[in-house]
Amino acid sequence: MPSKMSDDSGLLMKEILEDIIVDNSMYVSPAKISELLTAMSSEIPAFKKIHLEEKKVLIDSDGIEELKKVFTILLDTLNEKYAEHMTQDMSTRIIASIINRNLLALNEADIPIPYWAVETLASDKDVSDMYEDEKIKSVCSIYTEVVQHLVSTVEDSIPPKNLQKITKDFFVKNPQVPEISVSESGRVVIEEPHITANAENRELIISKYSSLLMKYIEVLEKELGSDKALEVIKGCYEGLTSRHKGLADLGITKSLFRGVFWPRVPTGIPGLDQLLEGGFPKKSAVILQGPIGSEKTMCGTQFIAEALSGENSVLVVLNNTSVDEFKNFLSRFNIDATIYEKKKRLCYVDCYSWRIKPIKDFEEDWPVIRVARDLSSMGVGIQKAEEWLAPSPVKRAYIELLSPFLKHFEFDPVYDFTQVLNARLKAEDFTSLFILELGMHDTQVVSSIQEVFDGVIDVKVETDGNEIKRSLVVIHMKDTALRPQYYPINVTSEGVRVEYETDKTQ
Repeated sequence: MPSKMSDDSGLLMKEILEDIIVDNSMYVSPAKISELLTAMSSEIPAFKKIHLEEKKVLIDSDGIEELKKVFTILLDTLNEKYAEHMTQDMSTRIIASIINRNLLALNEADIPIPYWAVETLASDKDVSDMYEDEKIKSVCSIYTEVVQHLVSTVEDSIPPKNLQKITKDFFVKNPQVPEISVSESGRVVIEEPHITANAENRELIISKYSSLLMKYIEVLEKELGSDKALEVIKGCYEGLTSRHKGLADLGITKSLFRGVFWPRVPTGIPGLDQLLEGGFPKKSAVILQGPIGSEKTMCGTQFIAEALSGENSVLVVLNNTSVDEFKNFLSRFNIDATIYEKKKRLCYVDCYSWRIKPIKDFEEDWPVIRVARDLSSMGVGIQKAEEWLAPSPVKRAYIELLSPFLKHFEFDPVYDFTQVLNARLKAEDFTSLFILELGMHDTQVVSSIQEVFDGVIDVKVETDGNEIKRSLVVIHMKDTALRPQYYPINVTSEGVRVEYETDKTQ
């Protein structure tokens, strides 16, 4: 008699097998299944570890690991047996639906499942009919599938152990999202998501997992070359989109793969990344414009906080805010600026302090370089800051100089300075966010300066009685499908969120 099981993996397999046998007992009796397992045990010894007593399944506790390795074959065998007595489609969907209920648990337990079951269950339910917890589980499963494809496809050139450290380090820094792990054998699993089921957390998962994939892609490009890496990624993309028809409704189709064909830099602003198909185009220069207010500064701070949490190098050019004030903004997002300054990940070009004391040309006091209010000093200061920062695959810049320079200097030299600055920042791999205050310049000046940039985002603030309503629209963004409408902005002490969509929750 088999011993009593206490292993969670064995209990999971037992429950799945019992569900399959009960659901199909009207087609094939449990006794017939028992005979089948006995007959096949000569070829597959692990099947000897399974015992059926009417509709109950018992598994020898010492055979669990052996059985896990052949569980896919067992499900294939059952599906073929049931298909003899019903249509193949029916038997497949019955088994697939049971696997679907246990999909993440199977992944977490490292129990392989047949590909046909995953493919079938993915197309069974419309995203519009899912509750938010189901959407989150689907997102997690899809990203696991993507990582598995990339790991399996390149394992002859890049051993799984070379990708393990990337994954492990990523989730040490991002403990709030379900962890994906890669075993030495190349098996990819994901933990059960213990996260509040809402649209904001789904967007967080999508943003973080997309960042992880970008790290994988960087390794692929380094080890395989860009052409081979793109071939691998395109193959993954084509297979995924053919199997999962509801990717766009989940919000991950373009945000997942736009970063492959058109690299993206996440903004750190919930809702905006989804609206921008994953973030700002890499090495782009974007204007964030709007009336005087804190909304733009908060967006910029979140952009920088996102960068620092991902170990990017960041250049901050301040005119409207002092360095100390900006550090206080960062602290709201649990960012201790001092840590990153010591690592040369964060530095400041200070065009604010000239108000307090005269500055001739520039003063170096790293991580701060203070500059006089003139174009030449600003240009030298930014160049020195670029050289001071530590190297980083992704660099970001937050720049407050547009409005004060447009107001203080003639338009033509500011226009030329901005063109040169943007070209230099792109050449140094910076993705830049420029702040522009509306209401200070005539429309022709605003329209002309926008020509220099790759994207323009407009913030609108309106008063409705005692209520202040804020909203945002992407007027222009290269390599991005635009949605020409304003979306509500929710501003709290925790930051800015773009209300991109309304979801059904359970």
